[in-house]
Amino acid sequence: MGYSTIGDDSKIMCFNAVKSWKLGWYRDRHVDLVTSPYNWSGNLYGITDYQRTSSSDMMIVRLGSYFVSFNRSNGITQDVGVGENQVLVHQQNDERARSTLLATLQVGESYSVKISPEKAVVISVDYVAFDSEYASVTIETVLDTDTSEVSE
Repeated sequence: MGYSTIGDDSKIMCFNAVKSWKLGWYRDRHVDLVTSPYNWSGNLYGITDYQRTSSSDMMIVRLGSYFVSFNRSNGITQDVGVGENQVLVHQQNDERARSTLLATLQVGESYSVKISPEKAVVISVDYVAFDSEYASVTIETVLDTDTSEVSE
């Protein structure tokens, strides 16, 4: 279904959050944070659980050129290899450009994205369910005096 290594037909993977968003897959499970402040808190489910979730359960959060998703290693995504059962942060600056994986986050970890000289968005993983069914995530805009473009 998604990208796999050449000659390896046994891997079961799917497209990342950026590609899924662009293709319109799981559209009723998207959150689009259009304007600052970029604040959201909730559970993110892996795409492999789409049929078991409802439209109130989210799978992908977009804030500008950044995409946040939960990479559950199960079913159609059981062979993901990187960031298994973790929250992923991707970026795509241009519609035609490849996306870049910026962070793989576990419980208690966070990642900051600079959105202006004085503000950053912090993406934090608060909890991952015991069976890795979902991750509780908080996204919030904060004042930031660090001048680096992207920081962890």
